[in-house]
Amino acid sequence: MPRLTMQDLDIGRKLNSEFSKGAKFENLCRAYNLTKTRCRILMLEASRADARNAGAVAGASERDVQDKVTQAACRAAEESVRRTLDELYDSTTLREMVQDEVAKYPPQTGELKVTLVEAQVSTTIKHSHGMLKESLRRVAAGFQNLLMVGPAGSGKTTLADQMAQSLKRKFGFLSLSGGTTEGQLLGRVTSTGKYLSAMFVELFENGGVFLLDEVDAADPNVLLVLNSALANGQLAVPARVKKPVATRHKDFVLVCAANTWGTGADWQYVGRNQLDAAFLSRFAGAVLEVSYDETLERALTAEPWYNEFVAVRAAAQLNRLRRILGTREMLAGQKLLKAGYTSKETWTALTAGWTPDERSKARILA
Repeated sequence: MPRLTMQDLDIGRKLNSEFSKGAKFENLCRAYNLTKTRCRILMLEASRADARNAGAVAGASERDVQDKVTQAACRAAEESVRRTLDELYDSTTLREMVQDEVAKYPPQTGELKVTLVEAQVSTTIKHSHGMLKESLRRVAAGFQNLLMVGPAGSGKTTLADQMAQSLKRKFGFLSLSGGTTEGQLLGRVTSTGKYLSAMFVELFENGGVFLLDEVDAADPNVLLVLNSALANGQLAVPARVKKPVATRHKDFVLVCAANTWGTGADWQYVGRNQLDAAFLSRFAGAVLEVSYDETLERALTAEPWYNEFVAVRAAAQLNRLRRILGTREMLAGQKLLKAGYTSKETWTALTAGWTPDERSKARILA
């Protein structure tokens, strides 16, 4: 936010004064030709400035703690800040602020037309993810290993699937965990001695897009079996005795999806592992940060619900709640609303297991 001038603060003080005398907030906005968001900012910053000034006076008068003028000034400033926060920044106000910001950006079609020069074919992806174009640019630049990092529900799986559609290649995936074994990646031998191949090996040799989802939840040592394949194109398949080495197809793209940057658990994703540096180095130049795609979310949901959901998500993130409010939750909420649920019932369903304090911090009215 740009630094406010003394003139801005003076206007904010006038707004606070008139508001405290009973003037309606909407009338003040019209009288001073200010947007609601701008008006709130001026009022809040003026209150804070008065609080700082009163604090400075109090510090200079510490020897005379009975100074009634100083004490009154401090109380007035504190009350001004409290009133501004309580009365101006309620749940309804937060939603209005989000709506004001969203209105600045016109809705997009969400369609991306992809042309493969070598094949002379075009594919139109409806409701394409905002990172699809950049992902394809990395592949066109020669990167065959991509690492996508982003919060749960940000569309990483959808993005990988859309990459496969755009490239006209088969798509496969495997969700990883601490219990994932090498056999699930490389195939295994049955009790009769027959080798059962894995989809990863099939696409590795014949071409396609394969997603290793939740890669930071896997056992880091299991992933090390892929290092040679990702760097040199040779994958050891010891269970396949007749052909123990698989060669990478020129049209094979590996996409790894993670919620963290491979440095271990954080305040929200507490069950994540630290990834080996040698494994991470295979993705040099091809690490993509995948955030919630607002254009895609707006295209898939009704505007009133989108605005309401985004406001709650912003409040939850601001208060560092260990709760996920991603695109999946947004779409689940819209499904409930279409089925006739009220907004209150919808939020009750979406926040099952939340504490009252968490709901309060997320500014949920239910």
